[in-house]
Amino acid sequence: MFSYLKGFLVGHASKLILLLLVGVPVVTTVSVIISNQIAKKEPIDLQPEEVVRRLQEDYPGWQDKLFACPCTEDEIIQQRKINAKSYPLTPSNAAERQLEMSYHPGAKGFYRSAAPDEYRPEGRNDLYPLRPGQQCTYDENGRLITHGPAAGTPDAYGSNATDSYFFTSIGKGKVSGLHTTWDVDTYKKLGWREYHKIWKPNNGNSCLFNPSPENVRSLDKQIAKADFGIPRLLYKGVVTRQGVSFYLEKWIDSIRVFKRDNLEGSPRTIYEIQKRLLRKEQGQQEYRERRKVWIQCSTQNPWMVYSNPLDDTDKSQDSDMHLQYLGPGTFVSMVAIPEYDLYWGICHDSWGISYDFYYSPDVSKQYGYSPNLRDSYRVISEAEFLEALYGDRSL
Repeated sequence: MFSYLKGFLVGHASKLILLLLVGVPVVTTVSVIISNQIAKKEPIDLQPEEVVRRLQEDYPGWQDKLFACPCTEDEIIQQRKINAKSYPLTPSNAAERQLEMSYHPGAKGFYRSAAPDEYRPEGRNDLYPLRPGQQCTYDENGRLITHGPAAGTPDAYGSNATDSYFFTSIGKGKVSGLHTTWDVDTYKKLGWREYHKIWKPNNGNSCLFNPSPENVRSLDKQIAKADFGIPRLLYKGVVTRQGVSFYLEKWIDSIRVFKRDNLEGSPRTIYEIQKRLLRKEQGQQEYRERRKVWIQCSTQNPWMVYSNPLDDTDKSQDSDMHLQYLGPGTFVSMVAIPEYDLYWGICHDSWGISYDFYYSPDVSKQYGYSPNLRDSYRVISEAEFLEALYGDRSL
């Protein structure tokens, strides 16, 4: 690695000197030059799906030689007392620990590989090497967390490796290292359940299963609250319709990933949420309503399905449901604006976007939505919806 850097910097000495003369800091100068060169071999701004593909296809066995996490935090503490310099795990400092707790809610102790080594499969010198690093997390009793959102996960580019941050992408108004792109950003996009299928928490010492399933479900709720601000206020104010004014509130009370897979060759994620509505009109009885909403985040077939009111005790009504097809980047009817607000918030974590954005052709290009999508709706029976939902059929 460092022999490569030496040769590279010598070959770019004139550019380096020029940038330094105009007052660009040394670290920034070197990062810009190196990133421009490395990007030709190993692009940094990869989408999470591409990162997953590369790890599975190009770097099999990248976690196999990582140090196995000890079953207790006491073991790490004792071993570091004996020989801290050569022990393969190092604790996070106070600032790092605060950040780690947001990614691993419920964990109290955090340890990572001290000096991650390079890795690439034998005979694949055409690949830029990974710098895999182990991460072990522990609960309040010092026991290894073996699964669930609090569990530690290995890094494709260990955060303690120099080049995990040294090679940076300066374009697009951001600075992102390889660790950020390959590990952090991918985790944010996939969520912990899908992320753990590739970045598998280590239990190489066959430690006791920890935590209990009940604790995992509790942590799932904490993550939903942190990621989406649940319960989340969607709208509050006075609305006038057909000359009648009334006060209106809309809330999201719960959210969960119902399914994440590929349908007809296209990746999709289906969220199940629960919405709550409050309506107050002068001289009228206060009206409250709860509904379930299923949202399919997909660039080829985005849709939303609304259930009937959950509190409606009149079982004589039919069980038909409302299916709203969406067409980001095409014409959007004013009636469907609330659906687009909700879709864009859930699927892209972007809330309160202007109306002009929804029908801009740039949306199709930027986010990869099919230009053939159209905004429409139809009534669907509950039986048809459930058959499609559980039978992997397209709506």
